[in-house]
Amino acid sequence: MKYAFLLFSLFFSQSLLADEPSVAYECKEGLRTFISEKDEKDRIDTCPQGEELKIDAVSFGANYHMCWLHGTSKSIDGTYKVGDTECSLIFQIDGDILTANFVGQCRYVCGAREWFLSGNYKQKNL
Repeated sequence: MKYAFLLFSLFFSQSLLADEPSVAYECKEGLRTFISEKDEKDRIDTCPQGEELKIDAVSFGANYHMCWLHGTSKSIDGTYKVGDTECSLIFQIDGDILTANFVGQCRYVCGAREWFLSGNYKQKNL
């Protein structure tokens, strides 16, 4: 059973269980994936949609616990913000580095043993 759930998690996006498709699935052009320098299981996907960016932040932890934050943002002086008053992601992109700051009670959008990591995320080259 443990391995069946692991395979399910690996082959199916968390967003299949959510109201909206994932950014990686939905993006037709310009998808950028950034991986945390602290933990390779944490990633942020961005996709341009006109003047906005669609964003997915995903973090996987022990015992299949995960965090997922999804939204759309416009740049204000090079800074993007996604989320709400409970949990938000504020970030900037400089070349192939995304600097992320998770603010608020983000534990509420996560499983019991997982959390988002603030810091630098490096663009993954495909």
